[in-house]
Order: sequence, then structure tokens, then C-alpha cells
Amino acid sequence: MVRTVINAIRIIDRLSDRGNLGVTDICNELSMPKSSAHNILETLVRERLLAKDRESNKYSLGIRLVELGNRAQAGLDICRIAHPFLVGLNQATDETIHLTVLDNDEVL
Repeated sequence: MVRTVINAIRIIDRLSDRGNLGVTDICNELSMPKSSAHNILETLVRERLLAKDRESNKYSLGIRLVELGNRAQAGLDICRIAHPFLVGLNQATDETIHLTVLDNDEVL
């Protein structure tokens, strides 16, 4: 288990739940040393997984997460297989149709 990777994931999850946060908020909420959090945050910004607002110095989710999510979704066979059925259901009901995936106890 690589602690830095786990902390990076915890930071991304926290920003996903709470929105824009500063380094102090992240450190307090995740009980993480400021130097460690800062290094992880700056690495995630450099890799475009997070974005940093220069005025507020707060961090938010980055565009690369959208790109990765789209690639992951495209790679799921369920999307390709379910598409014609979803289109048919939409046409039959004239309602918006959503396909979700259950991941442990969360709907994605």
C-alpha cells in the first residue's frame, strides 16, 4: 500500500464531495501534514487532475478527471450493449433514460 497514493485519492474524493477547498481545509479534514498535502496537491495540479484558483488558492477537480471518466465509461461493454435498449425505452416512453452502475453500495 502506497500512502501517498491513498492520500491523493482521499484528496480527490474530498474535493468531489465538498467542492473547492484550500490546503488548510484539506489538511484539517483529512488529518494530513500541510507539507505532504501541498506536495500532493501541486502534483495533482501539474497532472491536471486538480485545478487551482490563483485568486482564492483553492483547489477543485480538474479536467483530466473528466477525460479519464469518459475513457472508463467508453470502455465499459455495458454501455455498448445497453445502448439500443435504452434508445428503445426512451422512444417507447418519451422519458429520459439513465444507465447506472452499482459499485459496492454507490450508484455511479
